[in-house]
Amino acid sequence: MRTMQRTVLSSAAVAVALVVCAVVANNANGQAVTATNSGNANVREVPVPDVAGVWVDTEGVLRLREHDAAALAAERRRVQRLLQAGETSSDQLVYVSLPRLFAEVRRRVEAGEPLSDELRCLHGLVKLRYVFVYPDDNDLVIAGEAEPINAAGSYRPTGATTGRPVLQLDDLVTALRLMRPGRAAAPFGCTIDLPAGAQDAVRDTVYGSDRRTGDRAAVLDRLPDAVGPQLVKVFGIPADTRFAMVCLEADYIMKRQSIGVDPPHIPQVRYSTSGAFSYNRAWFKANYEPIGVDAVANAMSYEIRGQGVSLDTSGSEAGRAAAPANAVRYAEAFTKNFPTLARVVPAYADLANLADLALLASIIGHDRLDRRVGWDTSWLMRDGSGGYAVASVPTPRTAETIANFRSRTYVVGGVLIQLDSMFGAQTGGVLQREAGGDVAGGAADDGVRERLHHRRHRPASGAWFDVVKP
Repeated sequence: MRTMQRTVLSSAAVAVALVVCAVVANNANGQAVTATNSGNANVREVPVPDVAGVWVDTEGVLRLREHDAAALAAERRRVQRLLQAGETSSDQLVYVSLPRLFAEVRRRVEAGEPLSDELRCLHGLVKLRYVFVYPDDNDLVIAGEAEPINAAGSYRPTGATTGRPVLQLDDLVTALRLMRPGRAAAPFGCTIDLPAGAQDAVRDTVYGSDRRTGDRAAVLDRLPDAVGPQLVKVFGIPADTRFAMVCLEADYIMKRQSIGVDPPHIPQVRYSTSGAFSYNRAWFKANYEPIGVDAVANAMSYEIRGQGVSLDTSGSEAGRAAAPANAVRYAEAFTKNFPTLARVVPAYADLANLADLALLASIIGHDRLDRRVGWDTSWLMRDGSGGYAVASVPTPRTAETIANFRSRTYVVGGVLIQLDSMFGAQTGGVLQREAGGDVAGGAADDGVRERLHHRRHRPASGAWFDVVKP
């Protein structure tokens, strides 16, 4: 473990990152453990890949793994190809009827039949753009960009064109249960807690005898044990879901890169550390523009706008102190370049997908769209026997501290996706509008209204999904 850490020493002081992610759980024989979807006829295994050199041991502790040089070289080539290709988008929209989708899922589950890739991956949706309500047809439809599905990895299927993660059925169900109709939009995410005396332990280790003798490797070797393991907490969502796993994974990757353990993913976003001995809390949060809304009677249309995720930072655990200047610049650069980062780091795109699904579930719950179209969601709200069982994924209970000689900055963080600010306090909420349409949080936008009016005219094929040219 320590050998890999010594290879990444860079400058004159030390950065300590308290990071979290579960990627592979190992049994006593060192073999990868896969999680199963129990309590349901539709049993399936969800193996979690060895991402970014991490694993969870039999005690549930996150630890570092040696990087494979060939794998790292292949990853660099993949990133370079994506950056050279630039931004791409599909020339078609896929429309998915949620009532029809879940009716087919239920039929197959109760018949003991496996779910197809099209069902598990929402027919290849890689980006959610629109929500349409058809009360006369008792239909609630989502639409967005889609690609052919590459389902080689069951943990993270991707679009075959860009490699972007597809939206997944299990994540949608988790979001709908979290933001179920009638329930206020609740925050969700993950955090890690410093053990008592951690900052003193870092100071004592950094300024101890090994530092005076100039033995950086010895200091680095001692820091994880001196600080101790960090407690992983997942809130608002079940800890054994892929939903929670992605939050932890994205946070982990960001922390490693921010302190220089891993090189920058793109040149515009480098390191968050500084020369001062300081505390820095950085976390992901939701980042959306006002939702476009067009409402004529009960025929609602919504446009989801914005990149979905940004990075915030603070100089104190309570979030009240200003962060170090370098950390602020890092967070600003990260947020500004997030669309590019999401193209090259699948976990970031996956996190944005989760934020989109949570916003979708919030819209459905807040405006009671299930009632508007007469959609009974009781079956999908039941986990395990008698309902839909979301597959479980192993997650850690604690995280091993990692360190790098780059600065004297503590980097602590997590994920906090909070969507209640998207819904105003006025009567009926910002998404409930009079006939004629409006944009949530702002004045009416004729461009949004025209776009929504055009997009809601899909083919009436009767299938649970339709593909049309926009």
